[in-house]
Amino acid sequence: CAHGRLPVPTPATSYLLEGFPVRGIDAGRELTTPTGAALLTTLGASFGAMPLMNVERVGYGAGDADGEGGPNLLRVVLGSVPGTADGGSPYETDAVTRFEANIDDATPEICAGALERLLEAGALDAWLTPIVMKKGRAAWTLNVLCDDRDAGVMADMIFSETTTFGVRVERVKRLKVRREVIRVKTRYGTVAVKVGTKDGKALTASPEYEDCRRLAARHEAAVRDVYDAAKAALRQGARAKGKGQG
Repeated sequence: CAHGRLPVPTPATSYLLEGFPVRGIDAGRELTTPTGAALLTTLGASFGAMPLMNVERVGYGAGDADGEGGPNLLRVVLGSVPGTADGGSPYETDAVTRFEANIDDATPEICAGALERLLEAGALDAWLTPIVMKKGRAAWTLNVLCDDRDAGVMADMIFSETTTFGVRVERVKRLKVRREVIRVKTRYGTVAVKVGTKDGKALTASPEYEDCRRLAARHEAAVRDVYDAAKAALRQGARAKGKGQG
């Protein structure tokens, strides 16, 4: 190329792919350009096999440099998740990486500390489940959900923060209700409430705990009383104005 001989992937492509899963093949030529890498890492929400979907359109693009093994073509498939009569879905969907490890030789303090560090490092969720392993040993199962781009960081942290010698890894799909945060006005102050909806109808609502805890402490009230007041205000449509904390 105009820049002379370069490794594959090129430095620019390698930089753009930082934090994303990649797989190398022995093709003897460049298969991913910086432009392609930029499009994938900027527009792509997750990576993996084609998901279950209703195929709506298929398009092809062709490049000039054909090599051994097949033509230089790119195929794009546009589709929607099955779920409604029009082919769309009432739910949001995505895919994440899940780690799972059984830990039988760490103290509860170590396990709790690992959980806290993983969440601080960007895990979408992390939890511990008590289990009984072989020979009747009490243990914990650690589960961690994270974005694909954070998988390497999470794996390193699991090994450094816990005593496990191995971890199971898989990509899992999620269905999520659409959500929004509504701020409601109560007699205690303003509380943020996370509302999950399907087809425009509210399915679930959860007042923000930290808001409820803070207001309960200020008014010397029970957290549950503030929680109930927030849900009642939501039902009555008492939205708060502005972004004040109450």
